[in-house]
Amino acid sequence: MFRTAHPKDITGLLRFATRAMSEMAHPRRRLGGRERRVWVPRALLALTLPRRGEAHTMLLTQGRRDGGMTVLRGQSSFSTWEIDQLLVEPASHDMCAELLARADALVPPIKGLRMFLRLTDDSPVAQASAEAGYRRYLTEDVLGAPADLDTSRALRFRLSPDLDVRPRRQEDDYPLFRLYTAATPVTVRALEGLTFREWQEATAVRWQGTSRLHDVVMAQEGRLVGWLRTATTSSGQVLASMLWHPDVPDAADAITREALTVTREMHRLRLLIPTHDTALTDRFEEAGFSRIATYTSLVHQGGERLLEGAFVPAGL
Repeated sequence: MFRTAHPKDITGLLRFATRAMSEMAHPRRRLGGRERRVWVPRALLALTLPRRGEAHTMLLTQGRRDGGMTVLRGQSSFSTWEIDQLLVEPASHDMCAELLARADALVPPIKGLRMFLRLTDDSPVAQASAEAGYRRYLTEDVLGAPADLDTSRALRFRLSPDLDVRPRRQEDDYPLFRLYTAATPVTVRALEGLTFREWQEATAVRWQGTSRLHDVVMAQEGRLVGWLRTATTSSGQVLASMLWHPDVPDAADAITREALTVTREMHRLRLLIPTHDTALTDRFEEAGFSRIATYTSLVHQGGERLLEGAFVPAGL
């Protein structure tokens, strides 16, 4: 039986709750931490202790042999949601597929609904996710560094004098979307964020649950050419995500330099870099970082997609 769970269900879930389930979903807020088994009661706390500004919904299934649970995280006004937790036994292929296929029924019927899911690159539920309608669109590496990393290596990456490095401002939102458009393959944008609104929602939802969010941008002649975002994850790691304009290699050097000065405890720093950005990966590997995990992002789209209009220069 598939249904929404409620706080009153907790006392009736003792048999299910005594089992340690494998956590299959890997949102940004947990990246960089140690992989571990998850006790179901910890997931059930999301029902009784929701975070302000977020909407939590939980779908539960119980049977004589197998069971599973998924927790959705999003904003009530958004058409974008994320699978925050997916607790299933790896062998429960059919149950996982049906669990994911029914998940979008738990949120309001909004046109253009998108549901994101991040799995490990070798996840045992990858096939079940595909059968539920989830499409792979992006692969990312998480890079880490040893505690004794020599941060003076950051000085090898020069800061071009024509680059202005400064904190992000509110008016930077649309210029950052233009940077994202220039730096991201169209095959990724088509599923992640083809329009300004889709990109805004995906960015907000996928950084939920992190703390101490900080943005630094690089500008050249008034145009944004680089963006470094850092945040603290629930495991205490500092996660960094980056974008740079492919026509401005100096922006990649500036991002590398800034990232290597973001924390004194370098062993806490984790870098999330798309595998297609080999230039940025090469820079950090030169600085002493190495790959510690690879993840695959998937998205499921339900309903009719909405595309907003936009003003463009007339060709005169």
